[in-house]
Amino acid sequence: KDSNITINDISKIAVIKGPGSFTGIRIGVTISKVLSYALNIPIVTLTSIDLIGINLLKPSYVSVEENNGAYVSYYDSKSAEIVYYKKRLYEEFKQSNTVIEN
Repeated sequence: KDSNITINDISKIAVIKGPGSFTGIRIGVTISKVLSYALNIPIVTLTSIDLIGINLLKPSYVSVEENNGAYVSYYDSKSAEIVYYKKRLYEEFKQSNTVIEN
């Protein structure tokens, strides 16, 4: 409202496809699909790691932690591989690599 933007000004929807809260992702994807259908606009998907890494100035390891470990990717804008490390292995990985954590 403050930006004078209406729902009809939206031309594309971006939604996170994971890793993250299962319920949160389901809700976000559902709302995105409904808006996309109603407004006849495309959806693009990103990972949580893409969202963090997209603004990095140099290639880096990026992680999204959860209770039992972390999802890690080497983000250089071309990387698509996300590796899951159990907590102990993730702690070892962090000792020998610089990681940008969520």
